[in-house]
Amino acid sequence: ASEGAFGVLPLITGTLLVTGIAMLVAVPIGLMAAVYLETYASARLRDGLKLVLELLAGLQREVGAGMLFITHDLAVASMVADRLAVLRHGRLVEEGPAKQTLRAPRHGYTIALINALPKPPAGPEEAAAQAAPPRSDIVLGIEDLCVSYRSGGAMRRSVSTRVLSDITLAMKRGSILGLVGESGSGKTTLARAALGLIASQSGAIRYRRRDDAAFDVRRLNGPGLKRYWRSAQMVFQNPYASLNPWQTVEETLIEPVVQHGLASRAEARERAADMLERCGLERDMLRRFPHAFSGGQRQRIAIARALVVEPELLFCDEPLSALDVSTQARIIDLLKDLRDALNLSIVLITHDLAVTAALCDDVAVMHGGRIVETGRGADIFAAPQHTYTQRLFDAAPKLDLA
Repeated sequence: ASEGAFGVLPLITGTLLVTGIAMLVAVPIGLMAAVYLETYASARLRDGLKLVLELLAGLQREVGAGMLFITHDLAVASMVADRLAVLRHGRLVEEGPAKQTLRAPRHGYTIALINALPKPPAGPEEAAAQAAPPRSDIVLGIEDLCVSYRSGGAMRRSVSTRVLSDITLAMKRGSILGLVGESGSGKTTLARAALGLIASQSGAIRYRRRDDAAFDVRRLNGPGLKRYWRSAQMVFQNPYASLNPWQTVEETLIEPVVQHGLASRAEARERAADMLERCGLERDMLRRFPHAFSGGQRQRIAIARALVVEPELLFCDEPLSALDVSTQARIIDLLKDLRDALNLSIVLITHDLAVTAALCDDVAVMHGGRIVETGRGADIFAAPQHTYTQRLFDAAPKLDLA
C-alpha cells in the first residue's frame, strides 16, 4: 500500500478486533475508518474497547492519520471523538466539537437522539412504578441445568466442554427478565436450551402454561416440542439474517400460524395483518420483501412473526444491538406495550445495561456459564453485590460531557 492509504476497520469483535488493528498497523495509512466497532461488543468487552480506543488514538498520533468513527452509540462517540457529525436521511444536519454538540445540540434530530437514550429509573420508587405488578406464579423454572458441547470427529478424539453449569432460575409470569453478561457467558445457550433447541445433560426446565398445565421441556419429544413452541417463541439477534429474503412479509407471518394449525390461510392472513399493525407497521407492507425495510422495521417484522401464534413466553436475543438509539427507543416501548397488552413474559438477552435498566423487571447476571447474581433490576443496579457484576457495570460506556 502507498503512503496515505485508506484503512477500514469493519464491524468485528474480540480477537478479530485486535487482528483488524494489527492489519492497519502493517501498512502506512492516512485515514482510518472504524465502522460500528462497539455494536456487538458485550459490556465486559467494552472494558477492553476502552483500551482499543486508546490504542487507535495512539496509532493515530504516531502515524499522523485521521480517524472516521462510525457509530450508533453516543456514549462511545463522547469517549472517542473530537468532532461529531450527525447524519439523517443522507444529509448532514449538525456538526461541531463533540462535547459541545452533545451538551448543547442545536438540531431537533440531534436533540431527539439524545432524548431517545434509554433512561434508567431515577430511584427505587420510580423503578417500582414502572415494573410489572409483582406476580407469584412462575412461568419458567430452571433447576441445576447443565449443558455441554462436544467437539472432535473421526480424525480426533471427542472432547466435551461444559458451557452451562448448575443454572437455577425462576421467571415470574408477565415480567421482563434481563439476561446480561459478557460475550461467551452462556446467555444465548441458556435461551436455546430453555426452548428445547439444544440438548442439556442434566437438570430440569419446567414450563407452566396459563391453564396451569406444566411439563419439563427436557422430556419433550418432537410433537411435544412443537406444542411447546406454540407457547414459547424467539426473536433472533440479526434482523438482516433472521428473515427469509425469498418470502414476502405475508408469507413469513402466515407460515407459523398454518404450521401450528391455528387458522386457515385466509384467517392467518388477517391475523398477520393485525399483528403487523400492532407492531407499528402498515398492513399494505405485507406484500413486500425484507430488503425493502430498514433494520428497525425488520426487527418489528421478526417480533410480529414470533407473536402471531400468540405465545405466552418470548425470548429476545439482542433484539436492539444493530439499531440506532431512536429505533431502540421505539422497540423498547413496543415490548413494554406488548407485555402489558398480551400478558407476555419476556426474556431479554442483551449486553446493553442501559436498556436492561430501562426495560427489565428482574435481572440475572451470567459469567462463565453460571448465574452469579439475580434479583429485581432496580436493586441490582442500585447496589450490585457480586464483584463481577460491579466490574460489568463499571465497564459500561457512559455519556461523557465533561
